Amino acid sequence: MRNKRWRKRLNSFLAVGLVASMLVPSIPNIAKAESAVSDLFISEYVEGSSFNKAIELYNGTRQAVDLSKYSVELYANGATVATSKLTLSGTLGANETFVIYHRDAAAGIKR
Repeated sequence: MRNKRWRKRLNSFLAVGLVASMLVPSIPNIAKAESAVSDLFISEYVEGSSFNKAIELYNGTRQAVDLSKYSVELYANGATVATSKLTLSGTLGANETFVIYHRDAAAGIKR
């Protein structure tokens, strides 16, 4: 009789342990992400047909960035020298994006 009680308790303990081990990995690890970004980065690139191409720059820093310090260069068809260069201007605020697109791109890209 004692053996049955002991076995029942052990089985209950193992069942609880098994369920707990299945739940623990699914509990999200909540941590506040601090911005360690020190510069702009390309957050999206669109490669569509014809003029429907775009590059989105994201300012993940905690301050506004002067865009006149940046330029975007095009190296077409494997060229080792830039075939065109676009010098940026203006200011991009913290956590904002700036999209560069061709003037003849589709309206959906220009939004």
